[in-house]
Amino acid sequence: MSDITIKQARAFLAAAEHKVFSRAAQMVFMSQPAFSRCIRELESELGQAVFIRTNHGVSLSMFGQTFLPHAEQLVKFHDEMHSKMTQGTGGDEPELRVWGARSVMHVVLPELVRQLRREFEQPKLQFEDASSARVTEAVLAGRADFGICTPPYSQTQTQPALHCTTVLEAPLGILASEHARLPGVIKSVADLRHLPLIRLVDDAVVNQTLRAHGVPFDAYFQSRTASCGVPGSFSLVRDAQMVMIVSGVGASHAQAADLRFVPLPGILPTIRVSIVHRADQPLLARHEAVKQLIQQSIRVTKWHPSVQCV
Repeated sequence: MSDITIKQARAFLAAAEHKVFSRAAQMVFMSQPAFSRCIRELESELGQAVFIRTNHGVSLSMFGQTFLPHAEQLVKFHDEMHSKMTQGTGGDEPELRVWGARSVMHVVLPELVRQLRREFEQPKLQFEDASSARVTEAVLAGRADFGICTPPYSQTQTQPALHCTTVLEAPLGILASEHARLPGVIKSVADLRHLPLIRLVDDAVVNQTLRAHGVPFDAYFQSRTASCGVPGSFSLVRDAQMVMIVSGVGASHAQAADLRFVPLPGILPTIRVSIVHRADQPLLARHEAVKQLIQQSIRVTKWHPSVQCV
């Protein structure tokens, strides 16, 4: 195990989080073949498989679950050491830090990376995906230059320092497999109460949007099946025949291509995705150009037909 590299550990952690090699490869800026090779080399060094592979993605093996905290410690130690060694030099700090909501970044990241690398020579980029609440917090705290997210209503109302430029509007609806039995006519959320609904974690945009608009969706909020986010729930929709409440942005994910999205305008509200940055810090010319590239990347990305670019 002495030959395990930081690159392998980072690749392992990315795959453990995103559960799809293609997506994980994007997050660590590797091609998918190189990423797969990196994981194979790690497993060869460890002598055991760290992932269980299926047609729909990967999950941690029992050994992978044991290795996970060690990989996290290894990367943390490396990053802390690297930070101390470069502190004050300014040479290794990222020039641009972009955070995005998970459902958005999973779709727009490939085009965004292409646009930024085409415009800027060897840019030092940092991308993070998190909940919309964490994205806006990172922008306000100065940990991110830009966020691509649906800012929580409480933050847009109480944080005048947050500047929001709306770029997408997407209706909420239901995502189900082609074989799921859905009501023939849906006139209200009451018609959805018998569906096997997946409830997202409390800070999810879906939950906050439903609450902010006062939608009396008790069947959803009281569901016993909970998930940490949209990208990690596609297998439940596909294999367990469950139903998820998502926006058209979530339905744009590549893993949702074989699923059925039914928008419910007038029954469920519409979400708005914005580019956010601090309003009390004027944008430099370079950052203004970056903001325009983010907008351009979003416009040319292929979204579900229900999504409208603003």
